[in-house]
Amino acid sequence: MKHFMKKTKWGPMVATLLLACLVGLVSAAADLTIVGTVDTVPSSTVFAKEPNAITLTNVKNQGPDAASNIVVRLYASDVDSGATAVAETNIPSLPSGGQTNLNLVDPTIRNSEGSIVTYTAKVDPDNQIEETDETNNNKSSSDKPLKFNGYKGKRYWEGKSDITTKCTFDLNGDIVYYTQPESAYRGVGWTSRTETWTATNLPVPAGATIEKAFLFISYNWDSTPGGVPIIEATFNSNPITLSTPYTDQPNFGFYGSYKYGLYPAVDVTRLYNPNMDNILTITAGTGNSNAIYPSTLVVIFSDSSKTRKQVFINEECDTLAYSESSYGTTMTEATAYAPFSGMTITPGNVQIASLHSFVAGAGPNEGNLLFNGETVATNIWQGTSNTASACVFDITLHLASAGNEAGIQGTQSGGMVAIQQILVIEYKETPAPVANFSADDTTPDVGQTVIFTDESTNTPNSWSWAIEGDENTDYQYVDSTSSTSQNPHVKFLEAGTYDVSLTATNAGGSNTKTKTGYITVTAASVPTIDVTLSSSSATLTNMVAGQDATGEIIVNVIASNGNSWSVSASDGKTTNKGHMVSGNTPLTNPFQIRKEGTAYQPLTSDYTNFMSGSNMGSFSAIASLKQPVAAADEPGDYEITITFMGVIS
Repeated sequence: MKHFMKKTKWGPMVATLLLACLVGLVSAAADLTIVGTVDTVPSSTVFAKEPNAITLTNVKNQGPDAASNIVVRLYASDVDSGATAVAETNIPSLPSGGQTNLNLVDPTIRNSEGSIVTYTAKVDPDNQIEETDETNNNKSSSDKPLKFNGYKGKRYWEGKSDITTKCTFDLNGDIVYYTQPESAYRGVGWTSRTETWTATNLPVPAGATIEKAFLFISYNWDSTPGGVPIIEATFNSNPITLSTPYTDQPNFGFYGSYKYGLYPAVDVTRLYNPNMDNILTITAGTGNSNAIYPSTLVVIFSDSSKTRKQVFINEECDTLAYSESSYGTTMTEATAYAPFSGMTITPGNVQIASLHSFVAGAGPNEGNLLFNGETVATNIWQGTSNTASACVFDITLHLASAGNEAGIQGTQSGGMVAIQQILVIEYKETPAPVANFSADDTTPDVGQTVIFTDESTNTPNSWSWAIEGDENTDYQYVDSTSSTSQNPHVKFLEAGTYDVSLTATNAGGSNTKTKTGYITVTAASVPTIDVTLSSSSATLTNMVAGQDATGEIIVNVIASNGNSWSVSASDGKTTNKGHMVSGNTPLTNPFQIRKEGTAYQPLTSDYTNFMSGSNMGSFSAIASLKQPVAAADEPGDYEITITFMGVIS
């Protein structure tokens, strides 16, 4: 058997394979570029007061080989002159011919509008990836004007211009208004318009007092040079002055140059006639270029037969539209805010709280209403692009005593305009008070303070006291109280009888209670004490040398109108006090006295507090008398005068 061996040339084949691998390691064939655009969202504008979304379309690898870990940075021309990146992202990999779109956010907050911003995107800015072409990695946007986003609520603009409270009313009465129908709308090119309000449109009760009559005039599509329409107006044939309007405009896009506006409430109170037609005539001036919405006439009146109401009237003009793709607005941003201020509300007494929210160009099924952060209604306005009427919302359950705020929210891209907002708080019927009162003492002495207590029903909130006589002469209010205090303190200065009246008042009315001869003031009582003895004299037993001569007498006391009293005994002498004397000869020993049950006390000084007490009334005590007789005392007649003196305070 023969063995054959086939010879194969492995060496050259291996060499060829190794060469191919080495070439793959040292020669890069990626080519990174931006085939599409660098653009803002929406593409026409950079927005002030907020971050801006930037889209990079068709970031592509045009080379034959894949690339990985691709850094992309975004630069803004107004940030460090474009030298510092405002955003960065990373593409994990791109195969040959692969492409992707990128969304970045420029977080820069620009506080004012008016400048120009250009964005530049750089792919592989640090040249970490070798490419066949290193010159095509950058792409810039067109120049973008910096503007406020007019489709957002004006709170998002510089200055945060909300729909703020311009006037308030607190009265027993009501508010009525009427907005002209859609037929009153006039498009661009109008020359004049007449609007009429009949008495039926505005039902004011006979006898009511007109507090204010306001006209609200709003417009759209304004491109008049100078930014304000040129118009003249009369009300009931009398010229009226229109102040500088509140205005808003989208600021970008096809409608960006057109302004919307609301004139501040025109006060036509003195011209308004509740019993006849009221006529508004508006005439366009030369050069005027705007359309005009139907007008609203608002009347506030007082009427004692009506419930108490608080009325807040807010004014502004705020254009709103919701579209994240077309306008860069979220629904939250497409919200106008109306904070209500100037009066404190008592929610517990509220019968109903109604928000009359006027929006122009809204509907159908457009717009949400928020109150104090809660959604009250959705897709609610049913008007057209030519209306400016109100929707009425019951916001009673959302009401707070202060800090109330409505939110008018756009829900469509077509847009709507929030204008005047009227909040009406109606309180429950309040019955008038039934006045009554009492006093802690109706028979005081002169100089004594009497405390009066209000006992009126139905919760009065003010009080007025009347007391017979002259204040500060016959009586005076003390302890920091006055005639308008709920519970005054009164000091009576003169004796006599006084009538007292109280008038109690609340929102429901007033009531007076009079008590005739209610307070009788007497002169202050004078403390008195009367001290008497059972006998004007007392005879002691016979005087015998070396013995005591004794006797007794009853002391009677009557004390009144005082706090305490006392009785003392004294012989009234300035010398030889307590000695019995006949002629010029004194006895050797002093005279002695005691109250029953106590020890004898020589009358060498006054016997103080012989009797005493803090109670008023009649009292008696036995005074025991004693004269010690010495052997040296001469016989004879002797006498001594003892005085019992009472003191009371």
